[in-house]
Amino acid sequence: MNATTIVAVAAYALSALGFVAFAASFGLRREWEPWHGEATGQKWAEHSPAMKLVILSIMRAAGAGGLALAVATGYLSFRLAQGDASARWALPAVTLSFAIPSALVALNFQRRSTAKPPLGPAITGVLLPVIGLIASLL
Repeated sequence: MNATTIVAVAAYALSALGFVAFAASFGLRREWEPWHGEATGQKWAEHSPAMKLVILSIMRAAGAGGLALAVATGYLSFRLAQGDASARWALPAVTLSFAIPSALVALNFQRRSTAKPPLGPAITGVLLPVIGLIASLL
């Protein structure tokens, strides 16, 4: 494995870890993130049980998507390290199709509310796959 492939695999592996963190953050919580409450001006306790169920269900579905993405990214990173040329294109397709819309949602959320969602991880989730793609093409 050459140096650029090592950089690409490392960038994608870090992406996979980030997707695991996203999955844990959204999938394991018992209430919404604090910045959600900042945006609505309501505390978690003020919502009805039915509304809490809806919110947690959406969050857990997003978390499950993040976990699936982490598994796919991990597997494809392994394939890239093994020299599989199709992984070179599958990795950015898989990772960026999730990361770019997620970052745009976070940016829009911040723009349209008073809340401060964690933009750093969202932007990092886009940058790491871009680094991986560039390194894999060199």
